[in-house]
Amino acid sequence: GGAEGEEVLSLQDLSSHFDSIYVSFYKGLGGLTGACLLGDKDFCDEARTWLTRMGGNLYTKLPYYASAWVGFRQNYVYHRRDDKKKEEDGEQTKYLSFLDRTIQMRKVIQTISSIPNLQNYIAFEPAVSEVNMNHLYLKKEINIDGQKKKLTLEDYIEAREHVLSMHGIHIFPRVRPVEQTEEEGSDFVGKIEYTIGNVNGNIPIDVWEKG
Repeated sequence: GGAEGEEVLSLQDLSSHFDSIYVSFYKGLGGLTGACLLGDKDFCDEARTWLTRMGGNLYTKLPYYASAWVGFRQNYVYHRRDDKKKEEDGEQTKYLSFLDRTIQMRKVIQTISSIPNLQNYIAFEPAVSEVNMNHLYLKKEINIDGQKKKLTLEDYIEAREHVLSMHGIHIFPRVRPVEQTEEEGSDFVGKIEYTIGNVNGNIPIDVWEKG
């Protein structure tokens, strides 16, 4: 599905651009592990051979099937239930579909990007998220009142801990150093992967802004 005003493509239209497709059962769906691999018969037959060679033929896959099915029900089936039924079940937190999470990701990016002077320090890539995951880059050099100042990854981590101690808000999770050999390495010292799930997707926007 697409957001209001966006074109909605069928699975056939989306998959027609690729020779094969990998659908993870644990990223987003929250399954234990595993994935679904789609392609033509020859491709899938060869994949099964390599699955065996790599020791992927487990005695039973039932736990993985079950956890993937639960994840599918929660992320696709359950969120489609009407709000009255959810209220009757005592649900306290709104369950977000993947589209809901993508929309929330866009709101978070838009809100944070509009904070004065913050663009001196960070950059989102892409600027408008297509899914519920996005990358936030931490700049290594900032300009304050015409004065350039270099920052290190430790400076950002120290700022994170300060915000946590002052406001109780953990503003970013694990941060990965950006190697200078990478294309973006000349401008950034760190890279953060933000993913909107059902828990942080229910955090009010003003809390993101405060953090």
